[in-house]
Amino acid sequence: MPLNGRILPITIKPGTKVVKGQVIAELEESDLQNKAAEATARIYAIHGQIKINQYNAIEKTALTESDEWIKTMKNLVQISEQKVNVESSSIMHSAMQIVESIFHLMPVYINEYINIKNLNPAVLERQLAEAKAVLAKIQLNLSRGKIKSPIDGIILNKYISNLRVLNSDTLLIELGNLEQLEATANILTEEAINIKPGNSVDILGQH
Repeated sequence: MPLNGRILPITIKPGTKVVKGQVIAELEESDLQNKAAEATARIYAIHGQIKINQYNAIEKTALTESDEWIKTMKNLVQISEQKVNVESSSIMHSAMQIVESIFHLMPVYINEYINIKNLNPAVLERQLAEAKAVLAKIQLNLSRGKIKSPIDGIILNKYISNLRVLNSDTLLIELGNLEQLEATANILTEEAINIKPGNSVDILGQH
């Protein structure tokens, strides 16, 4: 097992010849595919937030409009001041001055908001890098989920057959290349002199 997970039923039988790169067992991938979809969605969401942060048209429009309102309020205050001199309407004049001061704060707040937005890209870029790393790891695990034969050879033993949840490093299948197998035997010297190339040999073993 390349990683913890659910192994699908292994149908290949002992004695079956296989070639290098042939898929001989597979992990159930639905959980990893769901995680990959979540990681991909997060990457798109972060990309979208980065684009939104780079778009300051609304704030610039608000700054322009606030400048116009400040000019308008300044004219109204001047008019109210003239009325105070004529009609002694001090309460109205004070109210107009308060409103004017509020409008003067608008561009300050808007600029502060733009500055805060400009601080976010570094954070978002880091989050984007982290999300991409998570997706890359999931994709690696998905590729490892298709267990391939590392050699041209034959299935010697199969240890798992049915659908099961297993830990990583659990032995699934034993492979061998019969052309590269060697056998050793302990033979007495007096018997060895009777052995000739081409003699038939019985090889017995236990699993």
